[in-house]
Amino acid sequence: MLTLERELHSPALLPPTQGYPWHSVPLDTERMRRYLGSCLAQGISYALGAKAEDLLAVPPDYRQIDCSGWVRAAVAVATEGRLILPDGSVNQNDWCAAHDLKRSAFAACRLQDGLTRIGFIRPSVYHRIGHVYLVHNGRTLESWSGHGPGSRPVVTHILSAETTDVYVLAVRP
Repeated sequence: MLTLERELHSPALLPPTQGYPWHSVPLDTERMRRYLGSCLAQGISYALGAKAEDLLAVPPDYRQIDCSGWVRAAVAVATEGRLILPDGSVNQNDWCAAHDLKRSAFAACRLQDGLTRIGFIRPSVYHRIGHVYLVHNGRTLESWSGHGPGSRPVVTHILSAETTDVYVLAVRP
C-alpha cells in the first residue's frame, strides 16, 4: 500500500526535450491495459466516491471505483508507483495544468498516434460532478456511471459534447 509520504514525494514527470518541449509521464500503456483487463475480469462496477486503498494492487482490491479513483490507480500501476495523481477529477485537471502537460484538442483524441491523453469534463450547472478519462488511439480507458471500468470509442456523444480540457499525458506508446 502506498503511504501518504510516498504520495507526496512521487518523482513525477519526464522532462521536456528538444523534440517534445513539454513534460510527460513515463507511462506503460500495456501495463495500463492489463490493469483494465483485470478490472473487467473481476466485474468491478462504478460508484461515486469509491476509491482504491492500495493503488498498486493487481488484481485490484476494490469492488467499486469512480472515474478519478480509477484513473489515479491506473496511472499508479502504469508507472509502477512512480507517479501518484491527486484524487478527484478537478484536482487531477489542475495538476495537469500546473505540471506543464501539453494541452491538446479533443479532436486529437481520435488519432491513432500512440499518445496517451487525459480528458476532463469540468463540473458545471449541467453536471454537478466532473469526469476524467484516459484515451489511447481513439479509445477511452475509464470508469463511468452505469458501467464501471471499461473502454469505449472516444467519439461518444457525452465526451464529444462535454469535454472541457485534454492534455497529452504520455508520449511513449
